[in-house]
Amino acid sequence: MAAFMADAGAMFGPVFGQVGEGLLQEAVATLIDGSGGHAGYFAAQPLKWQQAQLAEAASLPKQLSQRERPDWSPERLAALSVPTCIVQGADTRALYALVCEALGNAISASERLQVPHTGHLYPIEQPALFVQHLQRWLTTQR
Repeated sequence: MAAFMADAGAMFGPVFGQVGEGLLQEAVATLIDGSGGHAGYFAAQPLKWQQAQLAEAASLPKQLSQRERPDWSPERLAALSVPTCIVQGADTRALYALVCEALGNAISASERLQVPHTGHLYPIEQPALFVQHLQRWLTTQR
């Protein structure tokens, strides 16, 4: 939990600050940089991705202030019996990697797929490869 909180603070602290100051476009860029794993990630994306992400900037204050807390307790997750595939880029930052690990440990019907040389945003970076991995996993579920 300490590692999760430290990385969550490092990533989301600046985003909360920017949202608090009304700097929503900057907050989007900071969030995407953090999710992508390095400064400049947002700016290096194709323009259409940047535009799509910026179009959702107004949702950030609501996302960061949501009060509803879903029940993700280990007991509730352990009760899930539906086959679950947890896909994680091997280079995903600690914040997301720890969540994947906790989910994998809690959901007994889960399998983890770790994709080498990719980070958290791998599904949008390489959608065809992501779909290929999921299709391969789905064929084992028949």
